[in-house]
Amino acid sequence: MATVDSTTRDLIRKSLGSTLHKLTKASKSVGEKNKNTSLVNKRRDAIRIGLESLENEWGNKGFDYPADMLISAKDELQRMLCSVESHLMRVKEGSAQKTAQ
Repeated sequence: MATVDSTTRDLIRKSLGSTLHKLTKASKSVGEKNKNTSLVNKRRDAIRIGLESLENEWGNKGFDYPADMLISAKDELQRMLCSVESHLMRVKEGSAQKTAQ
């Protein structure tokens, strides 16, 4: 894995932490409405596993998941990335959804 500076690590932690928090709230909200929570839970779990994987890579946390969970999380993260990339192509420059890097 490529070396990531501490500023970028902090931004990644903050972004994934925020996404995880939002997905956790969404799961609770959808569940309270007696709707199917499988997609939001799958995405929440994938983000959590991805964040923990990065923390492990950066040496800050233990990481131990069965191979099937890792494969499932990786597949879901790849699907989410395709969706995000597609969305960003349609977002106008300067909008709140598109920030400078």
